Amino acid sequence: MPFAFKNSGLTGGIFLTILVSLVCTHCAYIVVQCGHVLYRKTRVTAMSLPEIGEVAFAKGPVWGRKYAKSAKTLIQIALFLAYFGSCSVYCVIIAKNFSQVISYHTGTNWDIRAYISAFLIPLILLCYTPNLKSLAPVSMFANLCMGLGLGITFYYIVWDLHSPSELPQLAPVENIPTFLSITIFAIEAIGVVSIRKFSSDF
Repeated sequence: MPFAFKNSGLTGGIFLTILVSLVCTHCAYIVVQCGHVLYRKTRVTAMSLPEIGEVAFAKGPVWGRKYAKSAKTLIQIALFLAYFGSCSVYCVIIAKNFSQVISYHTGTNWDIRAYISAFLIPLILLCYTPNLKSLAPVSMFANLCMGLGLGITFYYIVWDLHSPSELPQLAPVENIPTFLSITIFAIEAIGVVSIRKFSSDF
């Protein structure tokens, strides 16, 4: 997010982050509400996000019913591309963080691909977890580590902090797409929300 704000300016970043958050939250709310309505109409107790899209087309206006299967396929492809890309970026971030820490303390400079390969097997095994509830202890530990990391990050951010009036308030318009892509990547999680909501509540 600091890099995102670098591409938006301080004031622009604050308002655009709020706007992106509202849009993402509103879209997730609409999907959940559609799920409730379609559950009642179809008398089905559980549907995935692509299935909700398919049924929405199938039960919607006449002109759109023939596109029901295509809508489901399109949603599946979009989810795959979005989360395959996100997971790939996370792997690179994890590898880069470990690379920087190990390089700082040991002086070794391994290729980042070696770190990605080292984490590949553990990450694949985590993905094969059949029941998300069994990840609760791991998730709790991860949240503690995240809180600690955020605390350390904020400490270094506010240390020797310049006056906000000295910082750029707005950035060039051509930098806004970079800001939006980073912010949406950090905030948007409809795939995770849909899995938890549509598989556990109904």
